Amino acid sequence: MINDIHSSFIIKNMLSFLNDDRKIRLFIYNKKIQNILGLNILDFRRFSWRYIIGERNGKGKEFNYKDILIYEGEYLKGKRNGKGKEFNDDGDIIYKGEYLNGKRNGKGAEYNKDEDEIIFEGEYFNGKRNGKGKEYYWNEKIKFEGEYLNGKEWNRKRCDENGNIIYELIKGAGKVKKYFNNGNLKFEGEYKNGLENGKGMENYPDGKIKFVGEYINGKKWDGIEYDYKDENIKYEIKDGNGYIKEYDEYEDEILLISEGEYIKGEKNGKFEEYEYDSYYDDYLYYDVKTTKKLKGEYLIGEKNGKWEEYFFERILDDPQNFYFINELNFKFEVDYLNGKRNGKGKIYLYGKRLIFEGEYLYGYKIKGKEYYEDGKLKFEGEYLNDKKWNGKGYDKDGNIIYELIKGTGKAKEYFNNGNLKFEGEYLNGYRNGICKEYDDHWHLIFEGEYKNGQRWNDIGK
Repeated sequence: MINDIHSSFIIKNMLSFLNDDRKIRLFIYNKKIQNILGLNILDFRRFSWRYIIGERNGKGKEFNYKDILIYEGEYLKGKRNGKGKEFNDDGDIIYKGEYLNGKRNGKGAEYNKDEDEIIFEGEYFNGKRNGKGKEYYWNEKIKFEGEYLNGKEWNRKRCDENGNIIYELIKGAGKVKKYFNNGNLKFEGEYKNGLENGKGMENYPDGKIKFVGEYINGKKWDGIEYDYKDENIKYEIKDGNGYIKEYDEYEDEILLISEGEYIKGEKNGKFEEYEYDSYYDDYLYYDVKTTKKLKGEYLIGEKNGKWEEYFFERILDDPQNFYFINELNFKFEVDYLNGKRNGKGKIYLYGKRLIFEGEYLYGYKIKGKEYYEDGKLKFEGEYLNDKKWNGKGYDKDGNIIYELIKGTGKAKEYFNNGNLKFEGEYLNGYRNGICKEYDDHWHLIFEGEYKNGQRWNDIGK
């Protein structure tokens, strides 16, 4: 037994430099070594594919788990090659340009996701800004002009919104000033090798002092952190160790986005993180609400171990007038490994009603069970790219109402309260064919044809 343990240890360490894709290719038929390395060949094959609608050679499209277009362009041997466009999870364009072997390479432009305005145009190499480039303000005035190296500012000048030169970097070194969108000073200090190195100072978006001290390779290393609320000294960082709170400007408000422990400049230990969005309340007053809260631990800058995630969702009764009828909250318990969801996970509605339990691999669901609000089984099976792939769906009486095989078949989907949400056909995990959609009150909101997960022809109009 000792020899077996010793052999397993040697195998793991000898092959630790290989990525999982390479390990799978080498040991696809060797079950013993797969077990030693912790590889599941069936699960990995499901999630190693980039799910593409269209040709893997030539023009094609990619969609996220919400069926929103995230890439449209050219492919070669399954990877992005040639001209293409990238979109965020809301469908807003964020990049347009050239690709090589799946990464940005050549000339391209980045866009403001809200306004579709160019914020950067220049050259890329291996997915990072490299070579000549320009950044722009909202008024199309040049913000930066110069050269990048591996995504870092290298030889360049920065101008203010009136075109005046604020600072100049030569080979990534110099004194730098950075500003918030509201024009207030964000950072002032020394740069070396394209990163904060040496003495520097940070401010909050409203101009209050946040940090004074020294940096090493872009990380706070020695100095004093000031609390935003009362401006008193709250934390002292020594040799990159300390408890740090991070704030950011959101919709003209200053909000806490993370707090936790750092060791040697990296996130290590317990952490809490927050995300926000803006809403209107029942009286049409502007409001900013927490939309996501995460709580767990980091190890050398990556999420590891058990995490709790809370998602808050507002439901609109009258979207045109912004009247809210409900605020849902979801609690998510899941294991992380190297920054990605891996292992068992559970999702609760209102923090206590279990609506999903299953397993994750490389950040995606691989198998599990879904439940209605009353706890009755809704779906059981396997997933591909977070989409139902092989499994059976049930109504609230326990009757099988559909079965999917490799993402294909007739299906019905229900809201958590049991009301019908969708009925129609699936092909390869996407809605395809004649389908109907309903809102939470059983009102028909779409009747027509889907192609590759997108509404194609509304015959109900």
